[in-house]
Amino acid sequence: IDCKGNIRTVLAENFFLGYRKVNLTQGEILLSVFLPWTRSFEFVKEFKQAHRRDDDIAIVNAGMRVHLEEKGEMWVISDASIVYGGVAPLSLSALKTKEFLIGNCWNQELLQDALKILQKDIIIKEDAPGGMVEFRKSLTLSFFFKFFLWVSHQMDGKKSVESIELSHLSAIQSFHRPPVIGSQDYEVIKDGTAVGSPEVHLS
Repeated sequence: IDCKGNIRTVLAENFFLGYRKVNLTQGEILLSVFLPWTRSFEFVKEFKQAHRRDDDIAIVNAGMRVHLEEKGEMWVISDASIVYGGVAPLSLSALKTKEFLIGNCWNQELLQDALKILQKDIIIKEDAPGGMVEFRKSLTLSFFFKFFLWVSHQMDGKKSVESIELSHLSAIQSFHRPPVIGSQDYEVIKDGTAVGSPEVHLS
């Protein structure tokens, strides 16, 4: 909205123009963000890989969405969004991959072809800030692989949707590490001075 009350709507994929640069003109502020409800057979999933699990900047993150429609005996992708963060100065939409997905059937063949296109669609420069270029490239592919498995698992039981292999189930399960508990036993031996003694300071 601008200072005169004129409201303008911009798609999220067109809002970010560059590093710290957004689609706002002089005198405009961001009024609201609209997030639509998902439709039947529309699946949305987020991914993040970081050095530490909590409160850490992502090495690579991603948001993915597909909408499946039943046509005949097949499930066809009618709409999709594949977006990555941490691979460029701004979020990158995998447009070629999106174009390929729309209109194709959801199956293992789609997965293999999509991964080949995605590899050329999201390019991380060799001198990219943050380094770990090969690792980050592999993350862009593995996130899509995990998304494919997750959607297929959600659709399990629907006709013409292949069940995922048992060996792949761990890829869609949340990782939970039990809390670490430690204890230390020691004997307090008084030897004239407090230096080196395992005692809490009086203060």
